[in-house]
Amino acid sequence: MYYQIIGENCPAILLELDPGEGIYCELDAMSWMDPTIKMQTRFGGFFRFLSRKLTGKTAFQNYYEARNVPGEIALSLSFPGEIKIIDLEENESVIVRNESFFACSRSVTASVYINQRLSSSIIGGENFIMQRFTGPGVLFLKVAGSAITYDLEYDEEKLVDTGHFVMMEESCNMSVKMIQGASNWIFGREGLWNTGIKGPGRIMVQSAVYPKLR
Repeated sequence: MYYQIIGENCPAILLELDPGEGIYCELDAMSWMDPTIKMQTRFGGFFRFLSRKLTGKTAFQNYYEARNVPGEIALSLSFPGEIKIIDLEENESVIVRNESFFACSRSVTASVYINQRLSSSIIGGENFIMQRFTGPGVLFLKVAGSAITYDLEYDEEKLVDTGHFVMMEESCNMSVKMIQGASNWIFGREGLWNTGIKGPGRIMVQSAVYPKLR
């Protein structure tokens, strides 16, 4: 599979699929494609249905495959941001915010990731059900604004406003941190909670959040 990012403010990813190659993506991602590529809307199974319904998303995804001959397909963002490419090795996994998934190659396995600190996650407003993607294969993430990546050392921690979280390696740990001080709650306009992400491992955050772009 050959792919390249095109465009600037609202980018697209242009993929050239060989016969038999396919890609899963969000329902509204396709912008244009060759007629040799065929689409099939698929149901992701019960646990994927549960995960996506809890975040207000449909349980279905579109699958595009090149049949018999190669074909080209373009997938586009609908807001200013970036498309980030994650090359996953065999059995390598990352944890992704539900809204950040854009597309992945057919060889990538998607499963449900449940934050072990369920009660804290619910109180803090962080979705306690996210998605785990396991390689081998290519994963494409959609980012609002710009993407910033950190490689956290062991026990190193970043406090992240919930809406800015995109992705973390499975070696990282996530928890909820309460903002201290009543005056900060009332006047700070930052809510009551932040998401704490502790290393070791790589994390990705975004400079904007989806509601602020609407």
